[in-house]
Formats: sequence, structure tokens, C-alpha cells
Amino acid sequence: HASSDAAAAQAAHDVLVALLPERKLEFDLELKQRLATINPQRGQQGAAVGRVVAQRTLEWAAKQSALS
Repeated sequence: HASSDAAAAQAAHDVLVALLPERKLEFDLELKQRLATINPQRGQQGAAVGRVVAQRTLEWAAKQSALS
């Protein structure tokens, strides 16, 4: 089963990097530290889910901005 903690951490990381690219190294370190506390297999699965969530969230936000 995918780790929901890993999914949330990855999604937050990806959205924050998209919004604040100048802080990418900081966000990368935080994500690495968080994922290190999670079972590797569950962490990988959760991170994959998180990447999709972040992508869809950013796409949705872009569409909302375009409508405004």
C-alpha cells in the first residue's frame, strides 16, 4: 500500500517547487528527510501518487487563473 505521508510530502514538495523554484534545494532536502522515515516501497508508491496529485493541482490552479 502507498504511504499517504509520502504522497502528501511529495505533493507539497512539487507544488512548492513550482511556486517557489528558488527554494528547490531546501524543499528537496525536506522531502528526502521525510521519505527516509517511511518504508521504501510504500514511500515510492506514495511519492508516485503525490506527483500525480501535485500535477493535477497545478493544472487546476492554472485553469482557475485563466478563468479569472
